[in-house]
Amino acid sequence: SCGEDWLKYTLSQPIVYEPGSHFLYNNAGYYLLSCIVHRITGMKMQEFLRRELFAPLGINDFAWSSCPMGEAQGGTGLYLSTEDLAKFGLLYLNQGVYQEKRILSEEWVAQATRAQITPDGYTCGYSYSFWTYPDSSDYRGDGAYQQIVLVLPGQNAVLALHAFTNEFQYYDIIKKALPD
Repeated sequence: SCGEDWLKYTLSQPIVYEPGSHFLYNNAGYYLLSCIVHRITGMKMQEFLRRELFAPLGINDFAWSSCPMGEAQGGTGLYLSTEDLAKFGLLYLNQGVYQEKRILSEEWVAQATRAQITPDGYTCGYSYSFWTYPDSSDYRGDGAYQQIVLVLPGQNAVLALHAFTNEFQYYDIIKKALPD
């Protein structure tokens, strides 16, 4: 258990593999990023993203679970409406532009949505918080219980959903329903 000081606990964990040699999905890196953003900007991640990302996207109402010290969990616990989740997909679909305003660099979006690794035993690749599909330009960001933003560049489409189940095979169903 990490107790009250999540940062101390996270930094005390052993590094089992040489960095870059194994895929291990975890939220600790995102939590560390949250702490780093706070240290560098003087703003907690929630405040920084409210100003730099959420406000430009018109996202005014969100919640983010925090550690006992008030730092955003980073990789989990962000609560958005389905409509606001779709705004992230539109931002990425449009290479970092939302309502004619550049928010992210085109280079970042290209890098973040291209598979960086295909983990052993997986058919999808993984990038910077996005899962990518083989033989496709499609990618998705997903959270617990199938909270999904699916970006389909070939169809010029974004789908956001909150399914609250792990049983829904949305990608296969959607691909069958879309025209070629």
